[in-house]
This record gives sequence, C-alpha cells and structure tokens, in this order.
Amino acid sequence: MSSSEELALVLDHSALALNEGKEEEERRVVYELGELLPKVPATWFVSLDYLKTLHSVMERGERRYEKLPLLQGSLKRVFRELMGLARSRSHHCKPIQMRRDHKLKLHVISRSAFKKVKEKEDERVHEMLIKVKEDHGLGDEDVEVMSITLLALRHIRSKLVVVTSDRGIINAFETIRDLTNERVEVVRPTREFLGELEMLHT
Repeated sequence: MSSSEELALVLDHSALALNEGKEEEERRVVYELGELLPKVPATWFVSLDYLKTLHSVMERGERRYEKLPLLQGSLKRVFRELMGLARSRSHHCKPIQMRRDHKLKLHVISRSAFKKVKEKEDERVHEMLIKVKEDHGLGDEDVEVMSITLLALRHIRSKLVVVTSDRGIINAFETIRDLTNERVEVVRPTREFLGELEMLHT
C-alpha cells in the first residue's frame, strides 16, 4: 500500500470483534484499528448479510468497553439506518459515509454476496466456494466475506486487502488464489498493519 492510493478493504468480523476470546494484545490492536480506519481514505465493501452478522458480533464484545473505538461506535449509532440502506438496491454500489468527517466509505455490494456470486459468476466459482467451506470448516458468515471479496474485485483495478485473524479464512483464500488472480492481500490485524494504515492517514 502506498500513501497515494485509496485502500480497497474487506473486514472479516474477527477484525472488528472486541470479544473475550482474543489475547489482550490482539484486542488492543483491534481497538486501535477501529480508531484509525475512519480516518483512512478507503472503501469498505459489505453486504446486508455481512452487516447483520457484524451487528451480532459487536454486541457480544462491546460490553467490555465504556468507550467503543471510533468505527465501532459510529456503526452502533447508525446500524439501523445502515441496514435499511443495504436492503434498498438503489443504494447498492454507491459510497456511503457514516459521518461527514469520516474518510472511510462503505460500498454495499448486495444483500447477499454469496447468492449474487451464484447469479453473476459461473457455476465453477459457486461450487468452489461450497467446497472451500467444507474443506476448511467455514461458517456461512465466512463464505459471505469471501463472496464479498470476489464481487469487490469487479469494481476495482487495484489490490484488495482482506483483514482477518481467522486461520480458516486465511487458508481458504490460499485455496482460491486462481480466482482472485493474486489481487487479494490477506493480512492479520497486527501492529505492522496499523503502521501501514498510519502512512495512508498521514
């Protein structure tokens, strides 16, 4: 990533979850990621199904904190409105800002990315996602993240960054590298990644 380009981004739910299952250092990094992302010029690709799962995941983790990170706090305030927009096809594939002072924009790609892959891609892609799900023990929410990624590649020319701490998803993306033409960079939420985002912010 260079400071001159706008980041194209997919965030697995694990990259935003502040739950008890994480080590303390990983929770700190996720918290700082939530503080930093709204200040970074980036497009975050989502779907309605993804947002529904994210809402549940965040509710489980937010009880630990009196003050949520900027991104999670903004999402909590506008979730109902945001999911209303995601249900409306007229708002799909258009930039949505949660706050005027946020540089981060949301791009709702569909109601269900997995269903849209079945409609828009060839049958081989859909079958491969099903096989990857079975082989790596993924849940429906994980396959939705992968489907969002495949659809997002239709909208950008640059690389797309997927942020996840889920080993199953990391391995699954290795399996489908031929589908992404090596245009997907899968990264963990780490101090190193925070440093790269800082350069985009400054």
